[in-house]
Amino acid sequence: MPVFKEIELKLEIPPANLPRLAKIPRLRALKKTAKSATELSVYFDTDNRKLHKKGLMLRVRRVGDRYLQTIKSAGHSGPFERDEWESEIDGAMPDLRLAHGTALEPLLSRKFCRQLKPIFETRVRRKTYPLTDGGSDIALTLDKGKIDTGDRSKPLCEIELELKRGDEAELFEVARELTHALAAQLALKSKSERGYELLEGADGAPVKAAPSDLSPGTSTRDAFKAMGLHASSRCSTTSRRCLREIRRACTRCGLGCGGCARRCRCLPIFCRIRKPPRSRKSSNG
Repeated sequence: MPVFKEIELKLEIPPANLPRLAKIPRLRALKKTAKSATELSVYFDTDNRKLHKKGLMLRVRRVGDRYLQTIKSAGHSGPFERDEWESEIDGAMPDLRLAHGTALEPLLSRKFCRQLKPIFETRVRRKTYPLTDGGSDIALTLDKGKIDTGDRSKPLCEIELELKRGDEAELFEVARELTHALAAQLALKSKSERGYELLEGADGAPVKAAPSDLSPGTSTRDAFKAMGLHASSRCSTTSRRCLREIRRACTRCGLGCGGCARRCRCLPIFCRIRKPPRSRKSSNG
């Protein structure tokens, strides 16, 4: 099965700020109306969380009368890119025959297939706005609903920005506009990650960092970038202090920014690009 590279940003929004969304100029200029749907997504794993430990996600989503099976792999590209395999299936349970040729294939033993079961679900009302600007196509999706484990539940109110075509810089530019207009915060955890935390009763708890996966011969700049991405993905997205410290690191760091804010290669969503100070003319001429 062919792999699709998903490039996506998520923003958490205070529900009280949602009416501001319709007033954003980029959305007011849309000629196409938003598509609305109610979606129920069921996530599957074993009792010992074998998929989660391997950085994999298996989900079956119901949209109307259709069922979509999705497999995602975290990969090593940072928190905004994941490998994805999606197929339409006949019912609410996964069709593991379609997992061949995906990152899930090495786990497909008879024992694993017997142990696989639903572990939590998300139920959302979804609105999707198509943003097309020059050479970029971005899907802006508003999700409002909840994550439910059976014993615990948590409300959801977020925007997903998925780059369908074009430059990643445009994706971050849209994210900046929404962040300022809606008082939104960057969410580095997916719905599935938050579901696992809720399942374990660890929602909002401190997370111990895992080792970064660096290959031999990685340059200093690329190693620093990988470690920064890994560290940022472990941060609590509700911590303003955490994001403030990341921004400070971005503006001060010589490795990530090349010593010049105009050439900054840090994550644009964190980094406050500062113009270099103007040179003062001497009073002597």
